Amino acid sequence: MSMFKSLIDNVKEMLYSEEYMERSKIRKVDFTRMRKMSFPDNVLLILKGTKHGLQAGLNEFFASIENDKETYSKQAFSKGRLRIKPEAFHELFKATVCKFYKEAAIKTYRGYRVTAIDGSRYNLPNSPELRSIYGEQITKGQSQVQALTSCLYDVLNHMLIDVCIYPCKSNERIIAEEHLASLGNLKSDKYKELILLDRGYPSAQLIRRIENYGYSYVMRCSTEFLKAVKFSGSDSIVTHTFSSLKDTPISMRVIVLSLPNGSKEYLITNIIDSSFTSEEFGEIYKMRWEIETKYDDLKNKLQIENFSGTSDIVIKQDFYSTMLLSNLVQSIIYDNGEEIEALHSSDDNKYSYAMNIAMTISELKTNFVKCFLCDNKLQFLHLQVRFSLQIPGDYVSGDHLAARALAHFLILHRRD
Repeated sequence: MSMFKSLIDNVKEMLYSEEYMERSKIRKVDFTRMRKMSFPDNVLLILKGTKHGLQAGLNEFFASIENDKETYSKQAFSKGRLRIKPEAFHELFKATVCKFYKEAAIKTYRGYRVTAIDGSRYNLPNSPELRSIYGEQITKGQSQVQALTSCLYDVLNHMLIDVCIYPCKSNERIIAEEHLASLGNLKSDKYKELILLDRGYPSAQLIRRIENYGYSYVMRCSTEFLKAVKFSGSDSIVTHTFSSLKDTPISMRVIVLSLPNGSKEYLITNIIDSSFTSEEFGEIYKMRWEIETKYDDLKNKLQIENFSGTSDIVIKQDFYSTMLLSNLVQSIIYDNGEEIEALHSSDDNKYSYAMNIAMTISELKTNFVKCFLCDNKLQFLHLQVRFSLQIPGDYVSGDHLAARALAHFLILHRRD
C-alpha cells in the first residue's frame, strides 16, 4: 500500500464515521436531514478547494461523483459549511501527520529528525469580522487585515507537522512553545529531535523549554542576544545565567561563522558533541531554508491567500485544508522516491531532479474527490500512475511507470 493511499484511507475512515461527524458539527441538529450534499460531501469539497469559483467548484464536484445533473447553489453550500467546525479540518490534518510518521521510513540526519519552526503573515479579506479578530498591518499608508501563521516543518521529509493561525501581532516565541508540545506527541525511540530557529526566536525561556522536552536546537541569534554572554573564538562552550531565569544557568555552544560577504553569523546550540564541527553546524542551519520554500509553495502554488469566504470559520477551514493538501502532495512525492533517487544516482545525470510540484497539485485537485470515492484497486492505481507522471518525463517513461504499477496491482490481486 502506498503512503498516499494509506493517508487517503485514513481520512476516508474518519470522514464517514458517525463519531467524527458528531465532533465536527457546530450544532447537534446540523446534518440530521437528508440533503443534496451530505456532511462528507461538504468536507470533501472544502478540502478540494473552490479557489477559482464556488459555483464552478460545485459543478465539478457533482460531475466527479457522476451526478452532473444535480444542481446546488453556492448560497446553499456557503450556508452549509458554516455548520462545520474548523477544528474538524485540523483534526484531519493531525491524523495524516500521525499516520505518516507511524508508517514512513523517514530521513534523518545523524540520528536526528530535523525540524524548523517559523512564522509567516498572510493577507486576509478586509472584512470587519476578520479585522476585529486578526488585526491589521499598515503598509505605505494602506491597512491590510493579516494573520500570523506558524509551522513546525520536517525539513528532510518535507512534511508539515504542526500548523496554527493567530492574530497578526501574536508572539512567535509563545507559539513556538505550542509546536514543541505537539512534537512530543510524535516522539520515537528511533531518532532524536533537532529544531532549527531563525534569529527572531532565541530567548532564555524558549531554550529552557526546548531542553525540558529533551530536544536539541540550532538557532541563529543576534549580537544583542549574545551581548552579555562571555565567549571567545569561533567555537566555544559557555555557561550563562540569564536574568529571566534567575539562578538557573544555561550551557550552550556559541559558533561564529564567516560569510562570503565578510559578515558574521552567530549560531547557538546545545549539541556539545565535538564530532559536530562548526562548519557542519553552518550546513545544518542551511536546512532551515526548506521551510521558506514550503511557505512559497503554500502561497504561490497552493494559493493559500485565495480564501473562499470572509468569515473566520471559512478562513480556518481553508487554512487547515490547504495544509492537509500540502501533506498529501508530499506523500505522492514520498511514494515516488525510488524513481527520483534513481535519477540522482545515474552517472549520466548532472543535475538533481524532482517532481513537478505545481502539476502534482493540479493533478491531485482534479482527481481529489475520485480518490475518496474510488473503491476499486485498479482505478485507484490508475490515479497514482497519473501522479507519478509528474516525475521528469525525459528520464522516466510513463509506460514504464504504468507497467510497474499494473504489475504491483496483479501481485496484490493474487494475494486477495
